Amino acid sequence: MLELALTKGQNIFISGPNGGALHFRNNGSNDFRVLLGPQTEPIPYFVLGQTPPDDWHRMLKESDRMTQVELVGNHVVIAAYADTYRGYAPEDVGDIVRSHEKALEIEAEAAGLDGSSPIHSKSKMWIYAVESMSSFSPHASTGYIALPHGTDPNNAYMYSLVGGQAHQRWVALHEYGHHFQSRMNSVSPLFNEVSVNIYAAAVARRHKNDHVDVFRQRWPAIKKWLAKPREEKEFLNAPDHYALFEQLRVAFGTSFLTDWNRTIRENPPAQNTLITLTSSLCKAARCNLANFFADWGVIEESDATWKALEALDLPLPPTGLIDHEPYIGLSDNP
Repeated sequence: MLELALTKGQNIFISGPNGGALHFRNNGSNDFRVLLGPQTEPIPYFVLGQTPPDDWHRMLKESDRMTQVELVGNHVVIAAYADTYRGYAPEDVGDIVRSHEKALEIEAEAAGLDGSSPIHSKSKMWIYAVESMSSFSPHASTGYIALPHGTDPNNAYMYSLVGGQAHQRWVALHEYGHHFQSRMNSVSPLFNEVSVNIYAAAVARRHKNDHVDVFRQRWPAIKKWLAKPREEKEFLNAPDHYALFEQLRVAFGTSFLTDWNRTIRENPPAQNTLITLTSSLCKAARCNLANFFADWGVIEESDATWKALEALDLPLPPTGLIDHEPYIGLSDNP
């Protein structure tokens, strides 16, 4: 994806060797005109609720296998090769877009983006879900998620992208989750790939995905690891990192993590550190979670973070926080 800023007057774009779809974004009030050269080709373009299915299938039929196709919803654009679409798409093209929209809607709810104020409103910009090179790993960055090309019949990435299963595939839920993290709750290296699952797990409590049965089997290993002496534990070596947040959700209520997300946006810290992250969780729980974090190997007794949490002068939490079984309430509904 290449971004080029438009300037006043004439702008000339020369297509690259690999081609690609061309999009224009007009942030102002003035009109502009686009002249397309003979080298440009139309692509199959479906807008949910607007494009008649017959028109979509006609466009698809007239396209070669390497043509890019785009499916557009209210908050997402899905881009893939026509050949990939033909290999994995369900009969109803709208099911693909609705699946992505469903995942994004639930993740936004989990983040507390209910539209009650500007800071608690979803971005008006589309998120792009794109088919990337097969040599890449699944990843996300500002404004897009990328799932690597594959051709095997059971390819989870392609079924996530164009199979109508985005809300049922953990890889899509995880990558979408990065768009709902904040800088504060994604402190690296401990939590940048962990707190993202707050939003993915919210979808899993409404719709079963391909990891639900795996999560349900993890508690014995987590429990055994948590029983070790603190000096033998480092958080990054835990058998399941997200279970930390799950235990807080189970202990303090289903809305705890959503309320925490809202508080983070309302009270952004001057710096994004482990101290600010753990302190904000203590304040949200209204108790000192230092022992809980030490039991998880996140902090050590009497280190700087421990002392900062003690300085909050909050009461001790209920006993047995690390005894709560995580992943309670995962869904079996499709």
